[in-house]
Parts: sequence; structure tokens; C-alpha cells
Amino acid sequence: MALSNAERQRRHYERRKAAAKVTSDATELTRPFLGRPYCAFVGSDSDWDQVEIPLRLAGIEPPRFDDDRGPVFAPGLEGLELPTHLTDSVGRAELMVECLLDAASALAASINRYKRAEITEALSNIRRAAGNAAALTDADQLEHLLERLNKRVRWSLPEWKVKEG
Repeated sequence: MALSNAERQRRHYERRKAAAKVTSDATELTRPFLGRPYCAFVGSDSDWDQVEIPLRLAGIEPPRFDDDRGPVFAPGLEGLELPTHLTDSVGRAELMVECLLDAASALAASINRYKRAEITEALSNIRRAAGNAAALTDADQLEHLLERLNKRVRWSLPEWKVKEG
């Protein structure tokens, strides 16, 4: 039986919580050395537009760090294991990075499934109507596209959470 979205989220956060128990976040150890709060840094960060512009292009309102509060969770997340140890703006920002990465990965997977289904359907139609050279060329191109969709991509990110151990 297929899992509901809430159940998938619950399991995802349970896995994340279990992984966090194995290796603690060393950022907690560095907090005493972080002089000013992250929200004060963001206000003077000359590269902050590199966060705002891509989010606005994606139709997402960029986060505001007007104070040093931790994450505020939207209604409808009842039953999920929500992090309670994040109590300041840097913790809120770290959680945002993780959530955006999770969302980007899930969206990429959805797009991949869509393209695979559409290309497979087109390939099936071409094979049924096969007979001319142009159709075979199209089939070869579609096969190549399916092979490309089998690949994974990697993005290089600066380290934002340091784990002990």
C-alpha cells in the first residue's frame, strides 16, 4: 500500500533524527564562539542577494531574519517529529538548507518520473509505427534521453553543519 505524504514525512524525519543521534552536531559546540547572532550577520552580508534572487525566480518568498528566533513551524505538521533543539536564527537557517535540499531532491525526482513516462510513451508510439528512417532516428534519440535520465547529478555545497566523529 502506498504511503501518505504525512507518513513519508514522518519516516523521513525519524530517519533524520536517528542519524542525528549517531553523530551530534558540532555546531552546538561552536555556539559559544559565535559572537553575534546569524540574523545580525545576514543584515550585513553583501552576498545575501545570491539567496534572494534564485528564490524569487522560483516564486518563493526569501526568508527574513529580523530576529534571533528559531524555526516557526506551519500548521499541519502535527504528528511529525519536529526539531526542538533549534532555538536561534542560525538553527532556523540550517533547517531551511536541509528542507530546501530535501524539496529540491523530491522535485527533481518528480520531474524525472514525468519525463521518463512521457519519453517511454513516445518511444512506444514510435515503435508501433516504425517503418521509416526518421522514426528510428527519433527512437535512438529518445533512448539516449532515457539513458541520461538514469544518471545522478551532484551539487557541491559549502559545509554548513559540522558533525563530530
